[in-house]
Amino acid sequence: MTNGAKRRIVRTDTEASFPYLIVITYKDSLGVVHTERYVNADVAKVYDGQTYNPMYFSVTPPSMDNSSVTDGKLSFSVIDNNFIEKIRDAQERMKCIFVAVMDYEENGNEVIEEIETMSFTLVKAKWNETEASFDMLYDDRMNLNVPLDVATVLKVPALG
Repeated sequence: MTNGAKRRIVRTDTEASFPYLIVITYKDSLGVVHTERYVNADVAKVYDGQTYNPMYFSVTPPSMDNSSVTDGKLSFSVIDNNFIEKIRDAQERMKCIFVAVMDYEENGNEVIEEIETMSFTLVKAKWNETEASFDMLYDDRMNLNVPLDVATVLKVPALG
């Protein structure tokens, strides 16, 4: 976050909104990689040269402390079932880049400044008639179980 953005946040007369931007990427059944960009606002927003389409979604951000980051939760409104079809067509876990931003006006121009960016893997998709939700897995690499192996002369001749 820029120093100017930090000063704006602490000022009491700042008019700003704090939307979330999300970028979801996934590979479909034909192997084509898709990128979807959404903002939880009423109108599309342009950030970093990319257009983010309006969509109602809610995010339960992860909690962080000095030693860990927990997982979050992402929920979408799916009235038209379009997103459910994307979930069903995804051949790999969807990836999500979550960006918290500050949106304000300066000299008649809209300014969108990043507050924080985090990457997640979307897991445990659930949906019904009105909503689809995912758990936002912060780190899936630490869940790997690597079998123990011992380097012996028979397995690694250079040790002999």
